[in-house]
Amino acid sequence: MRQEKKREIHPIVREALELAYIGAEPVAFTDWAIEELKQSLEQYFGQPDLIKAVVDLINLAGLLREQGSPTAAIAIIEVVSIATDALEELKKDPK
Repeated sequence: MRQEKKREIHPIVREALELAYIGAEPVAFTDWAIEELKQSLEQYFGQPDLIKAVVDLINLAGLLREQGSPTAAIAIIEVVSIATDALEELKKDPK
């Protein structure tokens, strides 16, 4: 029997879910919530778990899109996009 390891989601995903609300789409984010998520993601710049945060947020965006919340998915991708330079730096100088 194969034993599977339960994977924990990154805390920033939990934060995103706490900031979400029900709007015109099943899930929505205010502009304030998006700015909060950007600031939270910036705290992981230079940290090894930045990649996990980005991957988990991208997965959340995909799930939101599948569940009928394309605007919320785009907002999450907007948050993730700020990490481009930080990911490049991490790739150059992994800790």
